[in-house]
Amino acid sequence: MALLKEAQRSLHAVIRQAHQTINEMTSFNLIEFLNSYPAQVGLLGLQLIWTRSASEALRTVKTDRNIMRSTAKRFSDMLDLLIDQTTKDLSRIERTKFETFVQYRISIGLNKRDFILSKKPIKYKYR
Repeated sequence: MALLKEAQRSLHAVIRQAHQTINEMTSFNLIEFLNSYPAQVGLLGLQLIWTRSASEALRTVKTDRNIMRSTAKRFSDMLDLLIDQTTKDLSRIERTKFETFVQYRISIGLNKRDFILSKKPIKYKYR
């Protein structure tokens, strides 16, 4: 039981550190981030990045009519970056890791991109 608790504490510390790294967006590099953490934490990081970007876009859609398009473009650029990484000379483990990221971005990411693109600014009519 003590071993399980210590493993949970360790994983929690790694996830907390990854979250802090993601929040330092001025110096954030996706590939460096994904290379620095285990694959599961990398997938969680991708989800955190998407959630933050999508939430920000949804909050500002009323004032910025192009935010959904630019957010979808950012997600597409992220996918292109991941695909480009799989074409490099990688170890077997690194290749599997990045191919998993690409599969995640394609399967989940396309649905999310479609969701983002389907959100149109709402025009309210005041009486």
